[in-house]
Amino acid sequence: MGRLQDLPAELFEVILNYVPTIDLQQATIALTRALPTRHIAQSHLFHHVNLKHPEQIDLLRRDLRAFPEHAQLIRKFSLNMWTVDPDVALNFVRTLPKLTWLSLCIGPSFVPEHLEEFFATPMHGLDFLALRFRPYVKQASYYQFLKGAYFDSAILSLARWPIYDIPTLSITQDPLDPAIAPPGFAQPLVFHKLDAVHTLLTSAALESLENCRLRIPDRQVGPFVYTSPAALPSVELLDLSTCAVGEKDIYAALQRFRDLRHLIVDRSKLWRGERGAPEWQNLGRTMATAGAVLARQRERDLKRWLQQQLALQPPPEADEEGGEESEQAAQPPLPPPPPNGKGKGKGKGKGRRGLATATISIRDRPSRKDPAPRSSSSAAAPNLQRFHILPLAPSLRTISLSPPMHTPVASHAAIRADFARGWAEGLSTLSATRARLRTSWVKGTRLLRFAMLEDDEFGLSDVGYDGLVDVLGDEDEQFASLVEGRVPVLCLAGSGEREGYDHAHGCGHRRAWNVFEDNL
Repeated sequence: MGRLQDLPAELFEVILNYVPTIDLQQATIALTRALPTRHIAQSHLFHHVNLKHPEQIDLLRRDLRAFPEHAQLIRKFSLNMWTVDPDVALNFVRTLPKLTWLSLCIGPSFVPEHLEEFFATPMHGLDFLALRFRPYVKQASYYQFLKGAYFDSAILSLARWPIYDIPTLSITQDPLDPAIAPPGFAQPLVFHKLDAVHTLLTSAALESLENCRLRIPDRQVGPFVYTSPAALPSVELLDLSTCAVGEKDIYAALQRFRDLRHLIVDRSKLWRGERGAPEWQNLGRTMATAGAVLARQRERDLKRWLQQQLALQPPPEADEEGGEESEQAAQPPLPPPPPNGKGKGKGKGKGRRGLATATISIRDRPSRKDPAPRSSSSAAAPNLQRFHILPLAPSLRTISLSPPMHTPVASHAAIRADFARGWAEGLSTLSATRARLRTSWVKGTRLLRFAMLEDDEFGLSDVGYDGLVDVLGDEDEQFASLVEGRVPVLCLAGSGEREGYDHAHGCGHRRAWNVFEDNL
């Protein structure tokens, strides 16, 4: 049997490349101590600096003063401690020129001004940012609350960054530890108002954000996340665990985020209260048809908006003969019709339209079959061409949530089966609806679809036609995007590794662990 020190240098490189970067520093130190005569690349030692003790900052600063070239090797930096001098730590971070990955633990020694000033200058090149708040360490207190120290201003500083290509953001607050919190002690506040969170999620800085973890215990963050069309247009993984999230928040998220693949809502008290145990089959069915519910609501809103626009038009004028104008002339024209067909493609998250709303009249655009115009008895009540909006096909691949308390682990398999049955029923209903709309479309009824991010018509408003485009003859793939039988992986094991709880194969937790490089 060969000895470790006899291995070729290339194999040491291969071995270290398999080590998670958070452990790479310690693994490299252990290897160099075990094999002092072998050359181990310095890049492994500095690639991900993970500091766990305050004195390590001084040691690292002294090393970089002696060997300034080592600063060029640091790509990732984790401040993994709760007690530290914030000025020293943050000033040190600013000296790292090649940083692409930053994780900060924000303990009681931090005040909002520290982060507000730190984020006032954008960090170009950063593609991962994690802020983990715990305003207490060994004893729960309301000190931050009593002195009015909230971190809203820090979030607003982030929101002022320019258009940024950052794919991953994590903002979390640790839930109260029952071991240190007295009975009846409420969750301390880190953010006074959630308006700052809304401002951040709708900012240009997060146009390209694909992975978002937002955990603010017991706060109703849902409406601040999904109510605006400008929020997180590129998001694929959304983690709202520990927040006060309800079923309506889940449905709204599925409707708003059209590229959403992974949704995690662990420890959210989803079914807390009088409802009791959920009906898993109904949950699956309702989630699968969330796009159809959105389409019907948007149709109603659009018809109402059209009537309002027509009511604002000036009344018909009499001609020189004293009679009324012809019907076509008497109906005042509305602004031009909406853009039709696919846009030129902006690239994912690379810019969006402004808030201007496209205002058009359905009667101004003929249907695909160009039917004869219908007569109208009154110019004040024109007969608008019929139209429908194509429901979105579900994009979800995994959903992770905590079942009601006292749900036995042995029942998880049956729960997943019920959920899958309901999802299949929902897909069947949705497929039938889309088939019916296609038949109507072929016969001449106008059909619109929701604009996707790659469309030039992707807008920042749900008013009027903003965010809608015509389904044209070369877009038959719109009807083929519904994949029957694809049920999201439902995981009920909760975040992290817990004894006795097995995570579903391919669940969203494992995806999140890889993305955020932790198992929170």
